Amino acid sequence: MNRRSINLADLSPSARSFFFDGFGRHNQFHQALSAACMHLIRLGYEERPIVEFLADGHTPFHQAFADWCLHGSGGKGKGSMVSQAQSKLRAARRKHQQTERKIESWYRNALRHWSEKRSGATVRVLVAIAKIAKEAGTTSPTMSLPQIAETAGIGSITNPNQSFTPVSNHLKKLAAMGLILIDHSGRSGGSFKNASQIHLVFKPINDRFASTDGDANQKQETMGTTGTNYSLTNPPGVIEHGSTPPRIWCAPISIDELLHPLWEEHHGIGMAACSIWAVVRSFSFATTTTIAKATGRSTSQIRTLLQKLERHGLVASSPDHYWQIVAKTIQELDVAAEGLGLTTQREKRRAINVARRANYSQVLEIRRAAWIEAQRVDWEWARFVDPQTGELVSEPFRAAVPAHYADAGSARSAAKEFPDR
Repeated sequence: MNRRSINLADLSPSARSFFFDGFGRHNQFHQALSAACMHLIRLGYEERPIVEFLADGHTPFHQAFADWCLHGSGGKGKGSMVSQAQSKLRAARRKHQQTERKIESWYRNALRHWSEKRSGATVRVLVAIAKIAKEAGTTSPTMSLPQIAETAGIGSITNPNQSFTPVSNHLKKLAAMGLILIDHSGRSGGSFKNASQIHLVFKPINDRFASTDGDANQKQETMGTTGTNYSLTNPPGVIEHGSTPPRIWCAPISIDELLHPLWEEHHGIGMAACSIWAVVRSFSFATTTTIAKATGRSTSQIRTLLQKLERHGLVASSPDHYWQIVAKTIQELDVAAEGLGLTTQREKRRAINVARRANYSQVLEIRRAAWIEAQRVDWEWARFVDPQTGELVSEPFRAAVPAHYADAGSARSAAKEFPDR
């Protein structure tokens, strides 16, 4: 937790903008005060610095806060700014903790019953969504494909023009499993690059999976009110009967451990190795057979992964064929990641995504300016606006157009027929 005092300049751009104009989006000021508390809680500040900051500041938010405490509730006033900040902060912290517990339960239960292809990329996307949701403090976070790719650590870091189709496909798979709902906010198509809202599904729709007689068995067969309990080999929300599916996550493991660069898809040693590392860590000593039974993998696969982990100093074997963990903490994982040259990958990926977003914004501005200019120009065949780029094509286009495209309407057809000219 952050014990230091809060300086407005140290806050994130989104938090700063909230205190200047963002709080006005709330219908009631008490909602804005709660949102301000949530912003500061998510940034890691403790209670005393938050109360001191909320009760003493010079932004439009603070002016509105002082006026609300003085004249709120029909002119009766709400009392001290300090007492109001303390009250809303306690409520906001309870809500924040509840949300964190829900997100934690969502991703842990999904991993506990995971039985899909074990390449790891879809798993990383799932956990990246959980991480973004926790940072946003909501179970319906807004995120973009670059943000998910950057958080999950998948995709090339050397190609600024990389396709985000793999990330989109992983999201579709998670949606098909019933783990998430993707709200494109009116966008067409099944993928998105700009921010879209993703809802974590805690209680999948049970109508298709309910018992026909409507008795109490429905609560046993479907999720009911028991919280997330997925079985991904059956339809979403149905508790599996019979044998338990193979589990790749049989030990407590945090989001930060799962998303560590050491386990990244392309340059790391992979999520399969991560699952074995987590299982070995849960035992003081474990044999290959024990690990195979816990994860549902073959003993030959286990040996291969254990040898990979051993080469990187993460596990060690004893003369009597027992395995034990060597590196247990994130700091120790960092050492192994540095040995593979992975510590700078996320910084490179983040820089590429920042540059891509800046370029995209610049292109949009150029297109808007071109279309505005087009509204002021008479539609002549020598002055044509390219519908794909918004570019205003002028005199050089005249010589490239054949004689039978003589009128203004035909010029547009010519542009489509001769796109390279």
